[in-house]
Amino acid sequence: MDTFISLEKSEIEDYISGFKGISGPNIELLADVLKEMGTARTGSAMKREYLERALELYKLCNSADKTFSFDRESKISEIENTL
Repeated sequence: MDTFISLEKSEIEDYISGFKGISGPNIELLADVLKEMGTARTGSAMKREYLERALELYKLCNSADKTFSFDRESKISEIENTL
């Protein structure tokens, strides 16, 4: 997790795609976990990093998935408002 959090935005997609069997739903689940971790860390210096990575993963899901997801868009809006 520490490695993933320390990545630049441009490196996220390459890092994620390097895992065998990774799929859109798995990426979205990881984003959900990071969002929850960021939300739970009130006042923590890591809060922003977790939320930013979750946001990037949701956006990655949007670009890979041809189906619009109201739930995902809601999560993106929530994170953007928090940041």
